[in-house]
Amino acid sequence: MKIKSIRYGFANNSSSAHSIVFLGNNKIKSHSEGSDYGWDYFTLADKESKKKYLLLTLLRNDFVDFVPHTALTEKSGWINPFNSEEVIEKYNLTRDEFEKSKYGARAEYGEEIMKKIQSNYLVEEYKDIFSKEFIENTINEKGYIDHQSIIYLPKNLNGTVNNKFSKELFSILINENFAILGGNDNGGDNHPDAEYSALSKDKSVMTTLKVLDFIGSNVLCVYDEENDDFVLQATNSGNKIRVSFNSDLKTTKSSIPELIDLKITDNCSYGCTFCYQSSTKEGKHANFENIKKAILMLSNSRTMEIAIGGGEPTTHPDLLAILKEIKTRNMLACFTTKNFKLHERPDFEEILKTANSIAFSCNSVSEIQNVDEIMDAARNIGLYPGSRDCAQFYIQMIPELMSDKMFSESLEFINREMYDTPVTLLGYKDFGFGEKYKPKNRFKTSEWIDNIKYHSKENNIKFGIDSVLVSKWEKELIEKGVDPMALVGNEGKFSCYLDAVTMKVHKSSFSKEPGIQLTGEEKDIKKEFATF
Repeated sequence: MKIKSIRYGFANNSSSAHSIVFLGNNKIKSHSEGSDYGWDYFTLADKESKKKYLLLTLLRNDFVDFVPHTALTEKSGWINPFNSEEVIEKYNLTRDEFEKSKYGARAEYGEEIMKKIQSNYLVEEYKDIFSKEFIENTINEKGYIDHQSIIYLPKNLNGTVNNKFSKELFSILINENFAILGGNDNGGDNHPDAEYSALSKDKSVMTTLKVLDFIGSNVLCVYDEENDDFVLQATNSGNKIRVSFNSDLKTTKSSIPELIDLKITDNCSYGCTFCYQSSTKEGKHANFENIKKAILMLSNSRTMEIAIGGGEPTTHPDLLAILKEIKTRNMLACFTTKNFKLHERPDFEEILKTANSIAFSCNSVSEIQNVDEIMDAARNIGLYPGSRDCAQFYIQMIPELMSDKMFSESLEFINREMYDTPVTLLGYKDFGFGEKYKPKNRFKTSEWIDNIKYHSKENNIKFGIDSVLVSKWEKELIEKGVDPMALVGNEGKFSCYLDAVTMKVHKSSFSKEPGIQLTGEEKDIKKEFATF
């Protein structure tokens, strides 16, 4: 098992807890209170006890949303359990009506029918891990796992557990010398068997533990067949890793466009003389129907994250509807703006609740102060950026447009007044208006890297660096200790750009190539992405 790439950020105290430890050469005995994994200490070290826990974990993960036929499901036409959004649209259902069709069926048919459905599904999908008899017995035992002792398994874009990833992970945990420890952590004491955990230099063991640490209650998972990789992305933080259970080869080109830059408008009234999109106040908006077609194509392409740009995205009259359209298909919805009056919009609250992240383009301390005011406005209505119910805020800066003094003062202000707000640094793009504009602060040395390393270490500011900066400074970044797995410098390899105004796909938003024209009738953009 090998981690191939990692990205941080977007484009608990409880009564019980679990941990998975590697035992090395140590041997310990399993013990638990039957099939109940909650307050009492438990240790699961042999294959059979680990299997039971992992099977119960599947059942607690809502691994399948299959519901038998009822009057309610007949109304919705819901036969296939995995096409919920299509059913809602086709039969013009409200979300409440759809939810009632699910839970109404459970109430009408009761537990026995649901057990049979669960058993049949698990036997079919997990026969390589669990026997039919083992599955049926475990379901009938009605075992219990406390919510803090569950392994939350990564989900497909349709909301179901990614079975292929789960089976690969389960196989390692069952067959290798891992133990599952759990129980009451209120007293602050370590689990009695925690002392038997061992360090390992084995890459597969270290990777397994890192992946277990990464996955949580809200992680998307997409399988890249051509590279035999799984791409995992946390919906609450945007953090992403690419991991393979079988291949050690470096992945240089994804078969799926993981991230899409989606241009929804060419309209912008800010008049930035360096705008690489050459957007103006006369610029046109993309047609909403074309945008919906593009989002459907991206969903079919198994894109995980859409970064909306422009122009100025907040000028598009359908911005909120676009964000909702993306979220409906379980993709991450992000956008970049220079609108420092975002909090004055009537739909401000709904935008914050719908978007996963909002990046504010800033080139001075005063503009960053404007973002701080927007954060205050969000808090005043009970929303805290980066929390479960509110978009994460980012500060985006192009350091080459700032003096060294302004850059340092900006970072100091973020550290002092906007604790825990991530910063994304962008490279200057010699494209559009930016071709003629000559920035005065082009980096001549790598001291800027030392500056951000200082603020990262001493002030805990989280930094992201775009592909343009990476391509220019990759050697120096690695020499100064930046993890190479976190650096992606080549455009069109893991992401691309879709201009919904012209309905063209490009390698990047600043590519000088003509792009590939779409008709709007394509099922997906995999073929187009493969050419980059």
